Amino acid sequence: MKSLESLYTEHRTIEQMLMVLEAVAKRLETGGDVPASLVSDLLDFFHHFADAVHHAKEERRLFPVLAGHGLGPEASAVGALVHQHDAGRVYVREMRAELERLRDGDRLVGAGLAASARAYIELLREHIRIEDEYLYPLAETALTSEEDTTLCSQFTELERIHHEPGQRARYDQLLARYYEVASGW
Repeated sequence: MKSLESLYTEHRTIEQMLMVLEAVAKRLETGGDVPASLVSDLLDFFHHFADAVHHAKEERRLFPVLAGHGLGPEASAVGALVHQHDAGRVYVREMRAELERLRDGDRLVGAGLAASARAYIELLREHIRIEDEYLYPLAETALTSEEDTTLCSQFTELERIHHEPGQRARYDQLLARYYEVASGW
């Protein structure tokens, strides 16, 4: 299933960015400085890539198809997964507010930003585990080849709508750069 392969691949990218966010949280917890631009780029990634594209693929395209196979919100973990998407959005909004306070010179905000980051990391890691180990294998058995082809096309369209030209390449470059920076902390 090519549609599911793309979602699995996106999970690996999100997990790598979560490792960078985790390094940021650790650095903030120990009183270290973190460039506001790095945090801003991470939050941009989580908002635009993880949520506006990846979660949209699931919520707007995959989950409705699965509901047609009896795997809707009331019959499976799908409802809980959507709730986790919503909770993640709240954490990203909290981190954005804390980032603005950090930019305004509030040095005490680091602990709050780190706490929100840790909660978000824990949530997304568990969320990804559930999808990888439970939902996607169920989807693989339920989806027809025609549905898979349609989903692939719809996923491409969502990416086109929500990503500016070169946006994915920019995220890949940010990941490589920030992963290296965070590894040195």
